[in-house]
Amino acid sequence: MPTGLTTDGSFNAGARRTVDMTAEDAWRNWAQGQGLGRWLEPSASTLTEGQEATLKDGTWVLPVRVRPPHHLRVRLRRARQARAWTAQLRILPAARGVTIALHAEGLLDAATRAAFIERWTKELEAIPSAKPTATKPPARKAPADKAQARKPSAARTEVVAPARKALGKKPTASSPATKAAATALDKKSATKSLAKKTAATALDKKSATRTARSVSPEPSARGAAASPRKK
Repeated sequence: MPTGLTTDGSFNAGARRTVDMTAEDAWRNWAQGQGLGRWLEPSASTLTEGQEATLKDGTWVLPVRVRPPHHLRVRLRRARQARAWTAQLRILPAARGVTIALHAEGLLDAATRAAFIERWTKELEAIPSAKPTATKPPARKAPADKAQARKPSAARTEVVAPARKALGKKPTASSPATKAAATALDKKSATKSLAKKTAATALDKKSATRTARSVSPEPSARGAAASPRKK
């Protein structure tokens, strides 16, 4: 089976190239006016989707899809040609620049297919291709000495370990802080006990004084009892 032959007996053709330009520049150079003549025939006016037009060589064209700056699809029929065929331009994003992809389907024979491929390839190769940006591999660092690499971790362990031990250590009964706290608590308890005893003693003296006063007779009563009655 010949290359490009389809099941309906027509032929397909295609060519593509990645170039160093923007999508807008590619659209202007390949889809508008004289730019359309790079791969089809020049157009006297800008193609509008759904509106029929005629190219300079008399080819009838109907824009099926116009999506600037990425997609152009048209139906064409040359003079004295009963069967129409389809041409398509796609401008695809690339790592650098864009990829211009040309495609045709419904061509009459293999000779027409070969003529289109030869013409498209010549036009695409006339454009400077996009060269990939050269990237330098990252410089490798010299491996550090094993002994030097271990020293910082050892020093860190020596510094951090005592701190963790100090934080985790609980105060014992024999520590100076514990003894001082116990002594202060004993003094406070003794002071409170002495104050309670003093208050109790003062209260007992006050109660005794009141009791003595209530038991002893008044002076007038004592005098009446001591003097004898006169006859």
